[in-house]
Amino acid sequence: METLVDGQEGYSQAADRLSGDDIIALASSCRKFSEQRQEFWSDLRTVAAEHGFELSPQGSMLATLHRGWLTLRDIAAGENNPRGVLEASLKGEEHALMEYDAALAQELPAPVARVVRDQRDAIDQARIQIATMLSDLP
Repeated sequence: METLVDGQEGYSQAADRLSGDDIIALASSCRKFSEQRQEFWSDLRTVAAEHGFELSPQGSMLATLHRGWLTLRDIAAGENNPRGVLEASLKGEEHALMEYDAALAQELPAPVARVVRDQRDAIDQARIQIATMLSDLP
């Protein structure tokens, strides 16, 4: 699922950009989310394969362009731009939720649907956490 690969790569790059002592907790959260997306990908790939689905590990071209835009924006605004990174992360989570909702609208085998639903709920929790971190910024 492209959304998981995109999220994993995006959060990894976000954590790399958040490198100051005052934002170490934000970088840590981004790393945690990146690792979570990698685990989601592995779990989803396994359950999908068990039910005859083949998933591609490629991220989307749109996400690659988006990450490139984030890099350029961060260079212009200063590398340690937590607000920009969190705003982009929030938009990414909202996009991921739409993708998961679209997947759940399809007829999926029960074990696949269960994994997708659980991952969707975890992404929604991440979205809430990111929104809270964003509102806590000065």
